[in-house]
Amino acid sequence: MQSSSSIDWTTQKFSSTITLDVEKAGINMPSGRATAVERINMQTPLLIKDALLAVKVNSFTEINDLVLREDITLEQLSQIIDNGESTPSYFSRESQNLQIAHSISLYDISAKILSHQHPYRPKQPMDRIASRPYTGIVIDARGMLPVHGEFITEGVEPCLFPRIWDETMTLLYEHNMVKPEVIKKHGVVNYGYESDLTKYIDRVGEDPLVIKAHQVYGTNRTDPVISRSDALRILSVPENIDLINDGKVVILLDKDKLIKKIRVPIKDDSYYLAINKLKKSITDDEDIAAPIIDGPVGASFSFAFRFKPDSPELLPTEGERIDKIAKIIKDVLNTTTFSILIEGHTARIGDIQSEMPLSIARAKTIVEEMKKRGLPAEIFSYKGYGGNVPIASNDTPEGRALNRRVEITLQPVFHYTSWY
Repeated sequence: MQSSSSIDWTTQKFSSTITLDVEKAGINMPSGRATAVERINMQTPLLIKDALLAVKVNSFTEINDLVLREDITLEQLSQIIDNGESTPSYFSRESQNLQIAHSISLYDISAKILSHQHPYRPKQPMDRIASRPYTGIVIDARGMLPVHGEFITEGVEPCLFPRIWDETMTLLYEHNMVKPEVIKKHGVVNYGYESDLTKYIDRVGEDPLVIKAHQVYGTNRTDPVISRSDALRILSVPENIDLINDGKVVILLDKDKLIKKIRVPIKDDSYYLAINKLKKSITDDEDIAAPIIDGPVGASFSFAFRFKPDSPELLPTEGERIDKIAKIIKDVLNTTTFSILIEGHTARIGDIQSEMPLSIARAKTIVEEMKKRGLPAEIFSYKGYGGNVPIASNDTPEGRALNRRVEITLQPVFHYTSWY
């Protein structure tokens, strides 16, 4: 049995096709059709789960992160999948495989992870400008944009709870500003790719304020950044602030960002053999001992590497630990194929805008150190989260020490199809 999934953010639909080879399953047709359908229905949550876990929630979080933090359980996800819509079974044209099409509303997921009951209202700023009331807000974030705090350009990605910032990194729009009943029915924003604004009239009315995004922000590249003057055109008029609370917002993105197939990690026997080998190697050495978390996208472990204060430069004493970790990763790569994601995190103690570049630079440092020790450059990628994903309180020295960390994730090969 296999499954392939895709997502369409313009309709807020997560769609999957589940296929059963009835001959390999030993099911005689047509008498066994009901048995085949029952088998598909039983395995649907398991087949769809990994693809669903990859859906972005906000600029720093995916659904799999919510599961790891226990903000949502796998049982709740299974319930959302079970409550989705399925077509009657049909045979594929190319073969005698029995198929069922299944769809989930992303609104149902948003409703499940909402926590606020009443929206808060952005305050009118002191530095107001002349503006007027509009019927809605359209943010055009299509094309490649500079990434705030980094020296690259990338396209904006869709997510369940996008935020909108101005160039001073003042938060203009986020899901806690929107009435919960609006999010449950219509989502935080409406996504589209077409320039014809009449297509979004139900969301933003006939006279929307159209704003061009100048940057994108966040590790997941989900948050448009607009100019301060455009932000003031909204915040200077009380009626326009009402648009925020009512969720009268459309974000335009490139079509290929909004409608696409979803890749899932393939965890086969060789993957689990490698992970068991990794666990033994890491836990046997007290100098680098760390718990291994086998998460939805791979096996991860966290280290509190020691850097110079406010610097991406490692202390000289860290060389031996890097040597050991690199050797272990080399040994694991002899078992199966992995890509390796390095993620940097900082504590939050002061200048928020400096945290993101520092966390990225520290993650890059670890990548460079691994490459120096003979690991191939092409298997590495890196990200930084600043202080946005703490694992402890920043109010104590002990908590801040835990938050200053580098996470290493060994990711298996990804495919557009999952099997069971």
